[in-house]
Amino acid sequence: MNDLSYSDFESALRQALPFLDEETPVEADASLTELGLDSLTLLGLVAELEDRFSLELPDEMLVMETFATPSTLWNALSELPRD
Repeated sequence: MNDLSYSDFESALRQALPFLDEETPVEADASLTELGLDSLTLLGLVAELEDRFSLELPDEMLVMETFATPSTLWNALSELPRD
């Protein structure tokens, strides 16, 4: 089981978001779509988060509301059971 770490979460976001550079802080209420999240990067981000944190995002969470901001995504991940 991998514990959720915000720094690991932020690292996964940075890998997936092309408009978020290393110097830009990850603001909790930033729009992930404005930072470059699209359907392709969303799939990669989901795979990375599931692997990194040993969890599985259920289909009902795979909606844009979950991925609206870092805060909404972090909150959703925090509520999931981990293997």
